[in-house]
Amino acid sequence: MGALTPGPDGVLVRGCPRGATVRLWDGTSVEPHPGEHAPADIPYPRPAPDDPEAGHRGAAVFTRGDRWATGWLSAYNGLD
Repeated sequence: MGALTPGPDGVLVRGCPRGATVRLWDGTSVEPHPGEHAPADIPYPRPAPDDPEAGHRGAAVFTRGDRWATGWLSAYNGLD
């Protein structure tokens, strides 16, 4: 299992399984990144200047069989 460590400007991603996709968001701006390059320090995307949700940040890793996340998606960590 991998790990997501959020920081002020991005997320440190470690231990992603092969084929994983990492998605980071800030407000309504979302960017996908391949997980194979972990460990990696991935910056949050830049939100639109008029985005009322700007500053609401998080990250998630999606694979075929498991998932883990930060932010509001962390409620889904460990679900079977």
